[in-house]
Amino acid sequence: MNDSPQSSFELAVDQNEIVFQAPWQAHAFALVNQLAAAHYCTWSEWTNYLVNEISAAEQEAPGTNAYCKQWVYACEKLLIEKQLLEPEAIQRRLTELISAQEINQHQHG
Repeated sequence: MNDSPQSSFELAVDQNEIVFQAPWQAHAFALVNQLAAAHYCTWSEWTNYLVNEISAAEQEAPGTNAYCKQWVYACEKLLIEKQLLEPEAIQRRLTELISAQEINQHQHG
């Protein structure tokens, strides 16, 4: 993988296994796998959510290659549209995670 901004969110493959750059990327990937395994969505349905999110990102900023972020945004939309989570619950959790990260950065300086 190179360090260009274009590839900053590409997934690396190491000995046939996906290597994520950050834990949240692995969590997002696992969440969608669990949703499909529990039959909350089909893989083709998930693919449509992801393709739509990638397409929207490309229209906003051509050349965008933030695949993992688009994966998360598509997952959020799926969770909301399937009524598995309320938008407010997602926002609350994001706020909690950001606050925890800021506290951690402050403590470790």
